[in-house]
Amino acid sequence: MRSKIKRFDETVLFSVQRNQTRKLSITMLAFSLIGNGGLLWAFIGGLLLLDSSTSRYGAYLIVSLSLCALVNNIFFKSLCDRERPCDTYQNIPLLIKRPIGSSFPSGHTATSFASATALFFMDPRIGVIALFIAFLIAFSRLYLFVHYPTDILFGMVSGVALSLVGVQIVKIFFHFVPIAYFALP
Repeated sequence: MRSKIKRFDETVLFSVQRNQTRKLSITMLAFSLIGNGGLLWAFIGGLLLLDSSTSRYGAYLIVSLSLCALVNNIFFKSLCDRERPCDTYQNIPLLIKRPIGSSFPSGHTATSFASATALFFMDPRIGVIALFIAFLIAFSRLYLFVHYPTDILFGMVSGVALSLVGVQIVKIFFHFVPIAYFALP
């Protein structure tokens, strides 16, 4: 089973590497940058928290991001400790500074998909736009040779799942504590 996964990862990863262009490299660098640390998504969540009509959705987003940080970055990355493709295949030049930490799962991908899922609850149209951005951020990590495809796939699944859990946590919390208590005037 591991050999099949490895073969899949390598086939997809090197196919992407063979099809790089200058314009696409610049685009992928930009999308990877906006996904760094989930800061774009945290900023959006913070803005949503400022308005009482959207604060519930801001809470969905912030709690989802927090769950991703806890579960993926602390638990799974430590448990799996998977070497990044840029460390395994050091002959491939990197377009970015080598990221620290384990490859599995992709944190950029998990936080982006968690955020897109949370934004779906606010407005499906906004969720679709966020999902498109999340896909581009996820692909950028593959393109930049810092994650394997299975890191990306698990990041997608875990991001969506953790966001659904996060939304339920917020709903339960606000069932007992009125949201108006937290909204700014």
